[in-house]
Amino acid sequence: MKFKAEVQSSRGLTKENLLFLAQKLFSSSSGQLEEYSAMSVSWSQFNRENLPGRNYTFWQWFDGVMEVLKKHLKPHWNDGAILAFVNKQQAHDLLINKPDGTFLLRFSDSEIGGITIAWKFDSRPAQPWPVSQFMTRELGMVQNKPSRHAGPVPASGSSCLEGRLCRIGEVLKVAEFYNQCPVVGPVRRLSQTLSVRGEGVPEERFYRSLRRAVAMWPGARLVDYVCAESSLLGASSGACAPHYQVFVELRGVRDLSEAQRYKLDQCLQEDFPVYKTFRLKGSIGPVRLHLVAAGAFRELRDAVGPPGPMARVLRERRPLHFIQSRVVS
Repeated sequence: MKFKAEVQSSRGLTKENLLFLAQKLFSSSSGQLEEYSAMSVSWSQFNRENLPGRNYTFWQWFDGVMEVLKKHLKPHWNDGAILAFVNKQQAHDLLINKPDGTFLLRFSDSEIGGITIAWKFDSRPAQPWPVSQFMTRELGMVQNKPSRHAGPVPASGSSCLEGRLCRIGEVLKVAEFYNQCPVVGPVRRLSQTLSVRGEGVPEERFYRSLRRAVAMWPGARLVDYVCAESSLLGASSGACAPHYQVFVELRGVRDLSEAQRYKLDQCLQEDFPVYKTFRLKGSIGPVRLHLVAAGAFRELRDAVGPPGPMARVLRERRPLHFIQSRVVS
């Protein structure tokens, strides 16, 4: 009931879903749900210790699942089009004996708020599935006659379709097919959110807070920016409360004082009461603002891959490490 209320959905969690979550939380392979009912979870295990081999906690991952469901995929979750809580091996086992073109959607194990697309494909000739059904009906469970219709597809996680990296939040247009695989290109990008404690600061409103802060820096003009949650940096973010890392390129100023940098945190507290509550409790640390060299964002766009709408909230380490290397102050 809590899950249904949180994602505002008519579809809750099945026993299979709960078993998957228990296995992920306890890092266990036991297939008996009853074994987990007597186990207790500490707060540290729930939202302080990273999952094995990951740079995020169980709660951060699960909060990302609820966020992407609520904002982008709720109709498809309600319809049962998203299988959701299965791991890579389970997806393989489900698809191995299916016809070519059969595919499924599951929540990503490696990306917070990501959807992974797994499909059956081999070298034998087969008819492609129609793009008009993609993300709008029960996916991968039926095969239909061929179609060349090109429609927008929200990419809610990192996936690779016909060799192209689909960045989180991009809306893609399927232009054609190569065998069973869609060839896609970017159209626009859906908004992302910053959320280190479930506060959910939308990208557009964060930008407004940033512009207010820039207006308080005499002579400064904002050229470009990106931001990230500190968990993406892992141990290099320091022994402190989770916080936002913000990278800006400015014109008109060479440096900012600590008091000037703190203006952004003050603006966020004024604009987002939930953020302010977490800040006052010490559950979220102050924003860390970095100035980058002129042209850094042009270099970043060249470095991250094919052209397309660039995410303002970074979810991958490679672009984050790149922009970190261009910090001058």
